[in-house]
This record gives sequence, structure tokens and C-alpha cells, in this order.
Amino acid sequence: MAIYVNYDGIPGEATQQDHTKWIDVLSLSWGVGRGISTVSGST
Repeated sequence: MAIYVNYDGIPGEATQQDHTKWIDVLSLSWGVGRGISTVSGST
């Protein structure tokens, strides 16, 4: 499955019919984090 993005004014190199001149996404990373802290001496 190919993923493409399109930004106004920035031409890409994609040649797929529906996404000509779009940018090929070659890598994507996504993450979620949640910080947890406790008061010293408590349980």
C-alpha cells in the first residue's frame, strides 16, 4: 500500500495516476506516552 501527501507549492515525484507530483511517504512513526509520578514515601 502506497501513502502520498500533497503540500501546496512543493512538488513530489510520485507517478501514480491519481497522485501525480505528490510526495511518496517512505517512513512514518507515531507514538503515545504518559508520564506518571509519585510522591516519595507513598504507595
